[in-house]
Order: sequence, then structure tokens, then C-alpha cells
Amino acid sequence: MPEQGDRTHRLLTVRFGQNPADVAVSEIFSRVGSDPLAIAGALVFLPNNRAIKALTEAFVRRAEGGLLLPKMVALGDLALDEAIAPFLDGLDAGGPSAQNVISPIDRLMLLAELVRDSRKATGAALQPAECLRLARYLAAAIDELTIEGRSLADLKETDPGGELAEHWMAAYSELIDLLPLYQAQLQKRGECDAATRRNVLLGALAERLRAGHPYGLVAAVGVSTAAPAIANLLACVSRLSDGLVLFPAIDLEMEEEDWQKLGPHPKVEEQLKPQRSLETHPQFHLKLLLERMAVNRAEIAFGENDKPQSQQKAIADIFCLPGKTAKWRDLPSAQKKLPEMRLAEADDSAQEATIVAIAAREMLEQPGRRVAIITPDRELGLRITAQLARWDIKVDDSAGVPVLRTPHGGMLWAVLSCFSSQFAAQDLLALWKHPLVSRGEERPEWLQNVRALDLLLRGPATDVGLAAIAVKIAEAKDRAKNPDNVLKLGELANWFEVESVPLAEFATLSGKTMSQLITGVVDLLTNLSDGAYWLGATGRQLATFFEDLQGSAPAVLGLANPAVILPLFTELLAEVSVRPTYGSHPRIALYGLLEARLQSADLLICAGLNEDSWPRNPAPDPWLAPHIRRELGLASLDRNIGLAAHDLASFLGAPQVLLTRARRNSSGPAIASRFLLRLKAFLGENLQMASDLVDWAKALDAAELDIRVDRPAPSPSREQRLSAKLSVTDFDNILADPYSFYARKILRVLPEKAVATEPDAAWKGSIIHDVLDAWAKKDHYAQDALLPRAHNMLAKTNLHPTYRALWLPRINAALEWIALAVAEGREHGREPVASEVSGATELAGVKIKGRVDRLDRLADGTLAIVDYKTGKGASHAEVLGGFKLQLGLLGLLADKGAFKDVHGKSGQFEYWSLRKEKGEFGNVVSAAKSGRNKSTILAEDFVAHCVKFATQAIDAYITGDEAFLAKAHPDFAKYADYDQLMRAAEWDGRMPLETGDTL
Repeated sequence: MPEQGDRTHRLLTVRFGQNPADVAVSEIFSRVGSDPLAIAGALVFLPNNRAIKALTEAFVRRAEGGLLLPKMVALGDLALDEAIAPFLDGLDAGGPSAQNVISPIDRLMLLAELVRDSRKATGAALQPAECLRLARYLAAAIDELTIEGRSLADLKETDPGGELAEHWMAAYSELIDLLPLYQAQLQKRGECDAATRRNVLLGALAERLRAGHPYGLVAAVGVSTAAPAIANLLACVSRLSDGLVLFPAIDLEMEEEDWQKLGPHPKVEEQLKPQRSLETHPQFHLKLLLERMAVNRAEIAFGENDKPQSQQKAIADIFCLPGKTAKWRDLPSAQKKLPEMRLAEADDSAQEATIVAIAAREMLEQPGRRVAIITPDRELGLRITAQLARWDIKVDDSAGVPVLRTPHGGMLWAVLSCFSSQFAAQDLLALWKHPLVSRGEERPEWLQNVRALDLLLRGPATDVGLAAIAVKIAEAKDRAKNPDNVLKLGELANWFEVESVPLAEFATLSGKTMSQLITGVVDLLTNLSDGAYWLGATGRQLATFFEDLQGSAPAVLGLANPAVILPLFTELLAEVSVRPTYGSHPRIALYGLLEARLQSADLLICAGLNEDSWPRNPAPDPWLAPHIRRELGLASLDRNIGLAAHDLASFLGAPQVLLTRARRNSSGPAIASRFLLRLKAFLGENLQMASDLVDWAKALDAAELDIRVDRPAPSPSREQRLSAKLSVTDFDNILADPYSFYARKILRVLPEKAVATEPDAAWKGSIIHDVLDAWAKKDHYAQDALLPRAHNMLAKTNLHPTYRALWLPRINAALEWIALAVAEGREHGREPVASEVSGATELAGVKIKGRVDRLDRLADGTLAIVDYKTGKGASHAEVLGGFKLQLGLLGLLADKGAFKDVHGKSGQFEYWSLRKEKGEFGNVVSAAKSGRNKSTILAEDFVAHCVKFATQAIDAYITGDEAFLAKAHPDFAKYADYDQLMRAAEWDGRMPLETGDTL
């Protein structure tokens, strides 16, 4: 630690909660007076562009008739995305400052190419997205080395240590090999990176200030970065006769012994275990900055207008060294208070966002009051923005919105998804339904066609691609019998043929160069939106992104491979955000931690106080091992914890503070921030809870009406009941779930399947039935003809290769069993006589119809009713209860001679299941038995048993006036097609009821 000496400069700091911008303005006025020209001649260094805005607003609050602002320059903080102000260019004639800075996208591609080649040399082939991810981390490591003034020689001289893990040694060796290649490529281009140029420019600026400058006052306000180049500049400013350095809150009252424990500690060769710095403490980074400036903490003072506040000591005690927390017990209760701070704990992040929005709105209703919402949780920030929008409060989010969360990003993602899936139906519909597609007067007609296509593509998809969709449209047209439907499907086919042309051209880019794909993406976005895609702030940002990406010669991205295109663009767009240019509320802002420094407001809301949010867990570094970082003197991965702690400590002293957290977030249960746990432990019973805000948030989204949903039981008119056309399969549902029968047969509401679902049991069953029917009618049940017949028919089906590979072996085994079973039956006098035949008869005064899969003539002359099942047949409980009547009613039709050219009495009722059971495919389950058993029905009584229940159903629901009760027998009502229509979840016990509610 340098010794304290006489200084002619002025070093100031502020207390926790004080507004550094207001303090800085007061100090500047006190030094230069109120002369507008004198203030305009000042030069002020600030940490970031948001700080420039905050200082500008502080000047405006102090101005009394207008003034000229000083020159303000953003030096940049820990992040390297703040540009050095243009006036710094050209400070020297040569070196990096005279070179062009390599663009971020060019640098990323260059490093990705180096990583790819390096890994390829070791026999490890990486996907392009992984190359980009490693390149992004490599860029961060190079920047950190550059900022800290560490060279390749320093890295080589570092002792990796004998205990370093093998993967860290490999990363260390690879980094040493990559750095010279990177520097050589930059030299070849005549470029440098931004960090190198900034170091040179800051050094040259410091030299100019020492040699003399034209500014009346040079000040640095709120800069806390301990980077050597910035520390050197601040030291230079502090030594100027007209210099001023205003630090963010340095704890001047911290005991000297504790201050020295923070570090950094000098290396002592004889020490086996070097003393570690306390980088997680909120004061460490400031102490490190003072060390590098050669400044003693005793030389720092508070501003002239400083006013000690009672909560300052409490804030310092909360963030004391770990060993000092035991002293909390001895502190009087009066010293353990933060009277202006409240805490609200929400059930989940959605409720937390509502709490924040309510608190912000309450403050904004007071004229002139300002609100600052601070959170490092970007997902929570988006939720808060959405909640404020319900009151038309548009908040300025300093971090912006990730481009993929914008409508433009959604359309881009839809295009990339189409390319990835080669135009699967759901991806195509998502693209064509996007609001940016076909805007203007033609959009209603466009949406009409898209919706017609949507309905057509529902159900199982056997193949993907534009050609498969065209085939499905053509097949639907061929099946259509109504002339109007034929005409509409013909118009839809013509529309699809025209509109799919640019999509087909885009699909051909698979396997082409990435440059060609990028051009194709841009052309398709332009074509689909009639050029409107590139309008607005988001459109312009994406246009710049594609222009930069195309100009970077992205050969490292490889060929346009549909399998990797989505993760590739996810990585490319990971750091692209869009900020609104205007229209935000003037008295509210949403900040991240970095942007919130130097900001002030009447109400500060610190949201998202959970672990991995505040503080955020350290990001992994695949290049620099922790041991290497310590040897080089780089920041540990935990230093951001200390920065987050200092930020929170600074915010706690604001006029009004609200802290919020959620017990659950989108990932599951959340752990409270370590800082919040410290605060709770310190304050104890003095902690004030904002329970009113929690209650308001719950009440805001609570149902306004006491809605009680009764179990539906509609009772249609007799005419409506008799209009229902009954088939034998309808009786399997009418008794178990009368409401579903009512919805399907009387209301004629048919359930819609999802778009392009996987082939389900119904689709598979239809295919199997068609195969077996063709085998019966064309091959006459020849045993060796079934499999060839099946293969020939399935070859004509647009079956997806995956389904074909997984399903065909199972089909083969099941069909082999059927062919063998039929052949064995014929040897014993059982002869199939009909396949897929229909019939009708009258029962209880009502016509019923049915279709039987197969009829067999048994040796004794009776008929066997056979029903093919790809799944399991009916259980005995379902048959006994009258909930599976199909086979018995088909037997009734057979007994009455309803099937053409087939006469006789039914004697057996069988389910032929093709499912695998006990290691074998295929088994026969008889719905009726020939023996006496309480759980079965005699075959000779089976038809009468089924007719009895069918007659009861007809008497009750068709010719009678029984109400169609929803889920009358829920154990046997297995299908959920109409559960939403009947609002089942609201009355069947799965949803909680309010006190006093009854069903």
C-alpha cells in the first residue's frame, strides 16, 4: 500500500445510496462556477453511455436558465461493448490507434476458424455452432488478457502447476498456440482488436493530459474499473491541478485491518498456500483500483455537501467480512434498521413481475416522481415490461429485447425452422401465419387459404416437405364428392403451387455454401413480407446483421446443413438485442446492473434477488484455468459477485427501495440471494415486508366473478335426438359418456387433430384394414400373398423413412400371425366368407348400421364376428357393463341377414389384436365365452346381452328424454376429445374450489 503523502488533487467518494451524478454536478459547479462557458470547457469521463445520460439529467435538474454541457466521454466498464469516444482517435500517428478495429463479426469468424483448424488437427471435428461458442469465450479471454496488460510471454512464463487437470493443460497449450496465429492474422489484415486499441488510446490520452490540455476541468465520475489503462488515466486525472475523481461508494469507515484483508496480497515465495484476495467483497474492486492508482484510502473524502445518513452504517454492517457477522448479535436494534426499504416475496416470477409493475405504477401516479427498476434477470425484465404494458406504460429497457423474441426474430426463426425440417407442415404454417407475411389488402385472402391448408394438414403426417403437402391436397381433392369442395380444393392446390415456388427454391440450398443460404434467407424474408421485414428499428438491425455476416465470408460456418442451422443461428444471434428508439415513459426505466450505476430515482426496485440472478453464477471459462488466472493476476470468476454486492449496497441507501424475489421461476424452485439472506439475518424483526403489494398482485389477476361450473347435461329436443345416425360403434360411447355422443352425433362437432401429428392408432388401423381387405378380396386369403400385398400397398404410401424403419418390422410379424391363423382355421373348417361388409337393421324403432371387419363360417355353420385391433381389445368389465357393444350388435346384424350374401347365426365374437404380448405379435380375445363364469357371458347369450344395453340407450337418449350427462361413467369414458368442450377440468375435482362452492 503506498504511503499517504501531500496531494494537490481532489479524490472524492459518495455514501451508499447517494446519487453520484448529483454530487458530481455540485462539485463541478463549485469548482468552475456557474459560467456556462466554463462548464462547457470541462471534460468528464464516465463509465458508460447510460452514465452520460444520468449526468446530463443531473445537469438539467441543476440548470436555472440553460447551460452548455461539458464534454462527456464513456470509457467503458467491464463489458467491452462501449466505444471510445471519437475525439480520442488520432492521438498518435502510428500503432494500433491508427489501425482499423476488426469488426465483432469478423473477429468471431476469425477465431472460430482458428479453433476449428486447431481441433481438426487433433482429430476432433466440431460443429460450426460449437466453434462459434468456443470462439466467443476465446475472444473474452483475449480481451481480458489485453485489458490486464498480459502478453503471450506472460502466459508462457506462467507455471501451470503439476496438479492441473489434463483438460486444463490441453486448453492452456491450445491457447498458447492460438494467440500467435490470431495476432498474425490481425497483422496481415492491418487491424487490431478493440481492447488493444483502447489501451493505446487511453495511454496516449493520459500522456496528453500530463503534458497539458485545453480543458478547464477534467473529472472522472463513477468509474470503478480497475483495468491498468483506466487506473493509469484516473491517476493522471487525480494529479492534475484542475482534476477531480469521484469514486462510487467507497467505505471510508471500514476498519483498516479489514480493508487490508481484502487484498490483493503480494506473493511470498516461502508461503506454501498464498493468501487469497476476498474478491467477493463489495469493496475489493475499489481497493484494487486504488492500489493501481497508487492512492491511499485516507486521501479520499466525501463531497462538500455530504450528509451522513443513519442507514449508512447498517448497510456497511450487512456487507461486512464473513468473520464479523458474529458482532450482529451485540448491535442494538436501533442500529439494525433500513426504514426506507421493503421486501416482497412472490410465489413465482409472473407474480413478482406483477408486484414490480404495481409498485412502479403507484409511484408514477405521483407527479414528477421517477422509478428505476433494476434486475440482471432478463426474463424477469421482459415479464415486467409486459405487465406495465397492461396500463400503457412503455418502459425503456437498457438491455433491449433479444432479437429472437421480437416479431422479426420470430419470422426469421420460422424461416430457419422450415429449412431445418425441410418444410414440415407445422413449420410452414407457422411461417405463413406470421403477421409480417403478406401484409396489406391481400392478407385476408391469404389467411383464408392458409387456414384451409391448416385444416387439411391436421392428423398424422406420413412424410414431410412441400411435395408431400401437394400430394395431400391432391388426395383430398380426389376423395371429395361435393362439387363445391372439389372446386375449393382445386383453388387451394393452384394457390399452393404458386406460393410454394420461392420456398422450393429455398429448400434447394441444402448443401450449398453458407453465403448462398444467407442470401436465400434474406430474399425469402423480403419476398414473403413485400419488403416490409426490413422496416423499423428491428428490421434495420437485422439488415445490418445479415450484411455484416455476409461480408465476413463465413466459410467457417461450413455448408448449409439443415441439421445444424438452428443451433448455428442461435449462437450467431445470442448477443443481438433491439432497443426501442422512442415512445418510452419519461419517468421510468429498466436497467441491468452495469447500466444502473450512477442512476437515481425516487423509488428503486431491485428485482430478481435469487441465486444465479443476483448474483449470477460465474460463466464458465473453457480456456483459462483458475490457477492460471491467479498466476496472471486476472480476476477470478467470482469477482462479479463482489460487483453485484456493491451495486446492491449502493441501491439500499436510496430514498425508497423495494426488493423482490420469487420462490419459483421458470426453471423450478429458486434459492434466495446470499445478499438477501444476509439482509434478513441482519434486520431480523425490523425487516419490513410489502405484503400489501403481494395481496394486490394476487387480487389483480383473480377472477372477478364467482364462476361455478355445473356438470353439463344437455337435453336436446326429440327431433334433434332422432336426427342422430347410429352405428354400432356409437353404443360403445353413449352409455359411458353421453355428452361426447351428444357433441359428435347431435351437435356434429368433430374433434380436430393437431397438425402433422405422428401416425396414431387410428391411422395405423386404417392402413391395416385396407391391407387385409385387399388381401381378402383379391388374394382370397392366400397365406403367402399377405406380406407381398402389404409391402406393395405400403410402398405407395408416403410413409416417412423413420416410421417405415420402426413400424414395418412390427407389421410384418403381426401380418404373418394373421396369415398363419387364418390358414390354420381353414384347415379346421373355419372359412372366411366376407371382409369389410356393411349392413343395417332396426332396433327399438331406430335404424342402426354397422361394418364388420371379417365374417368367418365355422365348422358347425355358425358365424364368427372378427374385429381387427392394432391395440388391445375390450375388457370383460367393459363388456359386462354394456360399454362395449360393437361385436354383439354386429352379431345382431348377422342374425337378421343384414350383411349381403351372408346368412347364419352368430356364434363367436373375437378381437384379433396385432399388439405384442408376452414376446409374440398377435392374439385372439373372445368377448364371449362358452363356459360358465361370473365375469364372462355365454356366447349364445352375447347378442341378447348387447341388445339389452343398446335398447336401454335408445330408450333413454334417442326416443326418451334422458339428459346427456358428461362422463356418466368416467372409468369407462377413456377418450378426452370433448373434455375441453364440457369444461371437465372445472367440475371433475381436478381444479380447486373456493370456500362454499358446490358442484
